[in-house]
Amino acid sequence: MRSDKVTATMVLASVVEQSKWLEFVNSDDQRLSFDAMKILTQMRDGRPKQQINVEDERAAQDAADEAPPDEELVAEIEKELQRFTGCSNCSLAHSYK
Repeated sequence: MRSDKVTATMVLASVVEQSKWLEFVNSDDQRLSFDAMKILTQMRDGRPKQQINVEDERAAQDAADEAPPDEELVAEIEKELQRFTGCSNCSLAHSYK
């Protein structure tokens, strides 16, 4: 069984692609003509980049930065730090407050 790419290559080999695209562009069906122009333009210029709203990204980051620390996770990390270093007074309190 042939792959889709091989089948497409075989079919396109028997078609004069430029003439076929011109038929689509010059079609009486406005939707077909529009779609053909859109595809050809994207093939030539590449797809447009998606717009990213920087303000939304900053607001989300600010909210994450202002969120209180997960006390349970901090306690677990401090316990591991104390076990690893042997320091019973070691604390992460100064780094997140």
